[in-house]
Formats: sequence, structure tokens, C-alpha cells
Amino acid sequence: MRIVEFLNQAEKEILEILNREGKGYIVGGYIRDILLGFSPQDCDFATNIEYSKLKEIFSKYSLIEIGKSFGIIQIKYGERRYEIAKFRKEMVFSKLRNQVEIEFIDEIEEDLQRRDFTINGIAFDGEKLIFPTEITKDDIKHRVLRFIGDGDRRIEEDPLRVLRGIRIAGLKRLKIDKTTKLQMRKGVIKLKRVSIERIQDEIFKIISCIDMGDALDYLLKLGVIELFFPITLQNNNIRKTFINLTKIKEIDREELFIKRMATLFQNSKEELEIFKLSKAQKRNIIDMIENFDMIENETNSYQLKQLIFNIGLSGVKRLIDLKRLAQTKKRVGEILDRNEAIFLKELDITGEDIKKEFNIEGKEIGNYLLKVLDFVWRYPKLNNRDDLIKFLKEERG
Repeated sequence: MRIVEFLNQAEKEILEILNREGKGYIVGGYIRDILLGFSPQDCDFATNIEYSKLKEIFSKYSLIEIGKSFGIIQIKYGERRYEIAKFRKEMVFSKLRNQVEIEFIDEIEEDLQRRDFTINGIAFDGEKLIFPTEITKDDIKHRVLRFIGDGDRRIEEDPLRVLRGIRIAGLKRLKIDKTTKLQMRKGVIKLKRVSIERIQDEIFKIISCIDMGDALDYLLKLGVIELFFPITLQNNNIRKTFINLTKIKEIDREELFIKRMATLFQNSKEELEIFKLSKAQKRNIIDMIENFDMIENETNSYQLKQLIFNIGLSGVKRLIDLKRLAQTKKRVGEILDRNEAIFLKELDITGEDIKKEFNIEGKEIGNYLLKVLDFVWRYPKLNNRDDLIKFLKEERG
């Protein structure tokens, strides 16, 4: 396989510049994905060029120093951004993953040895591939996930590698090596010392991927679900829930994420509190969970209007799609086609009208409007000012 054929013009030119000034390689997931038959995404580079010289070489490329202590810059070439990092040796971390020592080096082979998995440690210099271990070629061929070197040490350096390994293995259709799997299962408890932001980043990447592969199964078997979501594990038929998750397909990743999160935490919404969700995400997920049993094919137009009023049209459409309710979807379409009032602003009467007619103030006006809205939900053809005033007068006795 000719790796160079997958590179765009920018990537070829960056590699050429690096090798003209020193040594340069494309490293990591970009090469891995090409070799595994996936469309590659982010392209990262590694080099032996001194940091100050690296900055000088790429000074005209909208350069950003994103990791000065790690020897990493980011440049913009065309519409894309690329990271370039200086070769470095294996690093020592404290328990909170605060870096305590970095040593920059001159050879790519030693740089590759510090990386997490064999399939992530491959480098390409524009002509040939460099592998971190002899077994890496077999791991690519047989689609195996295996730690480079001592897996226990790799996890101790950064426990997030357990989750990252699960994500990569699941999404890239890899088998986890038996020894690596045992090391990950033993090391999963160390995830407790990792920040929730880093934890959720990996979990959300799994949830948001259309094809999750075996990632969910690995999350269960290696103890991640048990560690972080015991209520979800206890309150769900977890295997059935996983099957339901894989059935949810959406082109829009945000919609996919919301529907899958609502499905996963349907019986354990309190565990959503572990995550740092946006207000909109949290509201949409909770709305789905709390109203999941409120909508069926038998749900009538009046009930549908109530539901749309409470959680919005988009929320109702999510529930309909998730539960595959063809009749309910048709009924909502008919309501919209007839332009029937669902919200207060669609009433043919205003708060000012009510104030003048009945000489009332404040919250009482709002209560009257809600009564009118409920009336119009039942009798949509009577949404005109005269009939609504008449209704309120009869209500007042």
C-alpha cells in the first residue's frame, strides 16, 4: 500500500519541509487508519528539528504554540490545522498526570516506543514506514490492539489509555490482545483519578460514532460501566439497551448523541450529573427521558399538543423517531398542516385583551391564557377572539 497516495498536497509539502530541514514523519492515528482501511482524519507530524527553528520555519503558517513544554506547535495550511511535535522520550508522570520530566531526542524509533499501542506508534517519512515493534505489522494484519512495552506501566502513566483503547478497538473493529485486556481490566480503577472532562471526551466519542462496533461491550466487560454508572447497570437490561443504542442511526451527530444518551440513561437519569453537558444538551436528554412513556401511536392530537408545548416540536420528533411511531408522526404532521395553535403566541387573544375585558392583573392573566390554550387544544376551530372571550366568561360563571 502506497501511503503517499492518501496524502493531500499540504501534508506532502509539510513532510517535505521537515525532511529538508531535518527529519520529519507523519505519526499516529492517520497512518493507523490508512493501514486498517479507514478514511484518515487528523494528520500529525513528528520531527527532530529544534523548537525555535521549527517556529522559524513555519512562522508564516498561522503558528500557535499549543504545547511549548512538550515541543508542540500547530500550523494552518489552507483550511486545515496540523500539529508538529518534537521527538521525545518516555515521560514520567505524577498521579495527577502532571508532567515531571521531558527529554527531547533525535531518533523517531525511541519516540515511537513511548506511545500507547503498537498500531498507534507507526511513522511514515514520505517513503517508508517505521514500526515501534517487530509484532506491529502482525497487529495491523490481524487487527489486534496491544500495548507497546509494559501495559501496566502505560496505564500508570495515563489511566485514560484504558478508555482510549476501548474506543479505538471498538470503532476500528480490533480484537484486544489477551494480556492487554487483563491489564486494562486491572487498571480500570485508576480512571478514578482522571478528570471527568477527559473521561467524558472518550465516552462521548463512542456514543457519537454511528458505528460503535464492540466499544459498548468492552465498556461493560472491562468494568467501565460498573465503575462509573452502577445505577445504569442495575436498572437496565444492559445488553438489550446496547442493542437499542446501535439501532439509532443519525447523520446529525448531535441528534445521534442526544437520542443515545437518553436511551442509555433512561432509567438512571441521576447519573447524567457526572457529565459536563451544555444546558441545551442536558435539557433535551432529560426531556426525552421524562416523556419517553408519554407518547405512543395511540396518543391523540390534544395530548400531542400538550407534549409539544412542554418539550418543543424537536423533542417530540426525537421521541417519535426513536420509538418509530408512524401514526403519531402522521398525526403531528396533520396538526402542523392545519396550523392549529400549540403555543400562547398562536392564540387569537392576548394578555392585554384579557386585562381590558376582565380588569385583572399579573399572574391571573397568565392563568387565563393557559386556560384558553387548553381550550383551543381541544377545539382548534374556536381559536378566535369572540369565542375565546365567551369561553372565559362562561368559566368565570
